[in-house]
This record gives sequence, C-alpha cells and structure tokens, in this order.
Amino acid sequence: MKSKTIIFLYNQLFDPVIQSNIFLYIKDISNTPENNHQFAIVTFETVDTLKDKEGVLELKSKFLKQNIHWYPCRWHQGTSLMLKFIDFISSFYRVGILRLKGYDRIISLASVAGSYAYLFSVILRLRLYLYQYEPHSEYEVDSGTYNRQSLTFKILNSLEKRAAIFASVISSGTRHMMERLKGWKVGAAVFKIPSVVNEQKFTFSYEDRITIRRNYKIGIDKIVIYYPGKFGGLYFKQETIDAFEVLLKKDDRFHALVVTPNDFSEIEKYFLERGIPKERFTITRSTFEDIQKYNSAADFAIIAVPPGPSKKFVSNIKVGEYLCSGLPYLICRGVSEDDEYAEKFNVGVVIDNFSKPLIGKAYDSIIRILNVAEEDRRRHCREIGVDYRGFEKLNKEFKKAFNELLQA
Repeated sequence: MKSKTIIFLYNQLFDPVIQSNIFLYIKDISNTPENNHQFAIVTFETVDTLKDKEGVLELKSKFLKQNIHWYPCRWHQGTSLMLKFIDFISSFYRVGILRLKGYDRIISLASVAGSYAYLFSVILRLRLYLYQYEPHSEYEVDSGTYNRQSLTFKILNSLEKRAAIFASVISSGTRHMMERLKGWKVGAAVFKIPSVVNEQKFTFSYEDRITIRRNYKIGIDKIVIYYPGKFGGLYFKQETIDAFEVLLKKDDRFHALVVTPNDFSEIEKYFLERGIPKERFTITRSTFEDIQKYNSAADFAIIAVPPGPSKKFVSNIKVGEYLCSGLPYLICRGVSEDDEYAEKFNVGVVIDNFSKPLIGKAYDSIIRILNVAEEDRRRHCREIGVDYRGFEKLNKEFKKAFNELLQA
C-alpha cells in the first residue's frame, strides 16, 4: 500500500524556488523503481496559468506517470488578511478532499505555507513536516512591509511558532534556527537542510560563457559582475545599483550583468542616472531552464539580501547556485551562514551593508579573489558549493526527514 503525502506550496509550481528546491527531492523519490509513495501537490497559480487548460491537463498527465497528482489553486495577489483568508479557504477545501482520499501527511515549504498547513493539520489530523522553516513574518518586518504592532504580523508570527510546536518534523537551513527550535523545546524531529542546488545543472560551461557574451556583446576580456534576481521587497533595490556603480567606476574592466523579472526600463534608468554608460551594463531576463548559462558568463556575483536580525535564518538558494557554477559572491554580514562560508573558505567578500563607502572598501578584497587563477577559483568555489548545498549530499538528509514523517 502506497503512503500518501500532500506537498503544500504557497507558490507557483514552476517558480524556481520550487523547481530548484523541494521538487528535486520529490521527483527523486517518485522516479525510483521501488517507489511506494504517492504525492498530491497543491500550488497557487496565476489566472493566466489556469486559463491554459490544455497545458495544465498535459502537465497533470505527465506527473501522474510518477504517482504525482497536481492540484493548482488560484492565487490572489496582495498582502491583506482578507486575500490570505480567501486562499486559505480554497486550499482547505482541496486538502480536505485529499484527506478523505487517504492522504494523512503534509509537507509545506517555508513559513507562510507552513502556517496554512499547520491549521489544516490541526483540523484534519494530518502529520506535519515543515520543510525550510524560516520566520517569514520577521523578514517582512526587517524589509519594512509589516510593522511588529500590526495585526497581520502578530497573527502570522503566532502561527509560525505554533506550527513549529505542533509539527512532527522540521528542517531548516542554519544552526541559528536549530538553536531557536531547541530553545522552544519543540517535540519534532529536527534536521538541518540548507537550500539545495542541483549540482548537475549548475556547473561551469565555457561554451555557455562564450555564447552569452557574444549574444550580448560583452567582451571576453571583461570581468562580469552579476546579479540574477528581483529588485525591492525582500531584496535591495537602489543599493544594488549603488554597488554596481561603485565597482564599475573603480575598474574599467568590470561589466554589469543583470538578469531580472523587474521592468528593464526602470533598472536601466537607475544605471544611467548614476552615470554608467549603456555599453557597460546588460539587463535581460531568463527562464529557470537557462539561468545557469548566465552564471557561466559571470565572474563575481551579488547576494542582494539586506542585513537584519531575522536574516541569520534565511537560506539563499542563489549561494549554492553561484558556488556550484564556480562563482564567488558579495554578501552582507549576518545573512544565513553564507557570510561565514564566504570568509572561512575564501569564496566571497562580506560587508556590513551596501553603502557606497563599504562597497568601495570591498573592491580590493574582490580583486584579491579574482586574481586567483580562473580555473583554480572556479574549481575551489564548486567544491565548497557541492559540499555545502549539493543535492547528492542533502538528498540523504531529506530522505531521513521524510522517513521520520512516515513513521510519526
């Protein structure tokens, strides 16, 4: 008899956060010949995705061959409690139906999904695994989205803690969260599992490096400073452009490569306002399927996560992707354990914040790393990345956690 587990995601199924993270583990379990597990994945999709009924049906059919059932819900964009409640009701209905079909376990990714899954678990008597448990409500306070005195923060923060106390299994990415959970005296089985990277996908390719640089007319001799990500929200906005400005003005060999879902004209405007000519920066976007090609085109990368009390709990997916691609990185102090890895293993540069004076002071350290022979630098970064975040290593820990859920 197959075990039946719900994977509850408050994301789109093809969000890179899902595809490059928990979905790697689920696909691996589903693809093993001796697979004795059935998964139901509940996701939140945009209206445009749901309108493509033929595409949705095709994907559902594809997943069924792996004993994966996909149930997309409609996502209501916004941060108000009313919209969250609407999403809760629609997904509660779906999870309730699955409970009647014999699903008795639920795995969530991150704390917003975890809060929903906690409520489902209490009402429907499900065993709960909080995967990548992090204090999202505290992230929002640090980013200025929520006020600590607001009702929204208090409700979400309370649900996050209650979920941890209730859960059967918890995994998170840093020792800082391990220490917090120990202080809370949770009864769950706890595992340290940082954000994973598919080291077979994220690896350096000289062919991709040449192709991308030719396509965007970036000289082979240029040193490419790279940022693939969003501007604003939980990430730096103007400060990221400030970092590029300082570095590009310090060194004529530098070229900025930005791969972002943000509006191109807005980001270009920021560069031009700072006196950076168009030929010294490139702005584009990429699908997750091709993003590793841009990693190969780069030489040094940026983690644009602002510092703050809660940021020690975050586990950046990009750090693993950078390192496995052979890229060192710039990061703020106090972010995850990634700052410690940067300094301990000489794979990055750590500063207190993205102020222009500190970026300027970081230049010499960046150059010191870049002066290491290119092949040696890439090999060293990759070795650290595979050991720190590689799928082959972390998959063993995930399977331990999953087996703990099955036995709970």
